Amino acid sequence: MAVFAAALMIGTGGALLASVQNYRTQEMTDQYVVTTAGVTNSTIQLSSTLFESNKTLATVASNTTIDAPVLGAYVDASRSLNVTNLATNTTRTLTLNYRTAGLTDYPQAETASKSIPVIAIAGILIVIVAACVYMVMG
Repeated sequence: MAVFAAALMIGTGGALLASVQNYRTQEMTDQYVVTTAGVTNSTIQLSSTLFESNKTLATVASNTTIDAPVLGAYVDASRSLNVTNLATNTTRTLTLNYRTAGLTDYPQAETASKSIPVIAIAGILIVIVAACVYMVMG
């Protein structure tokens, strides 16, 4: 039983964290027409704040095949994001997919959702301890 509970915790921990993050966020898509004149980067302004300033929650694509866009520095105060590795002297459309806070109108849900992984892990640990106690006592 304890082995099963440990495997359950290891196997579902990542999925649990990802699902809580998906619950707390909302997906946004913005498009920008960008022209680079002699430079290989461009700064774009997001329509919403990037969730927890986490650039790993964003992806960028270009409609120009000679571009290989990479996300650069993000400034939370101005919602500006630098995109690098663009071809020079080219006009393209950049499509940015990113996650923003989805529970701003529901602060209680935001607070409660942060504790879901802790409660789940605590419950699984209780099952492990109970199984060990049962094996020793019973």
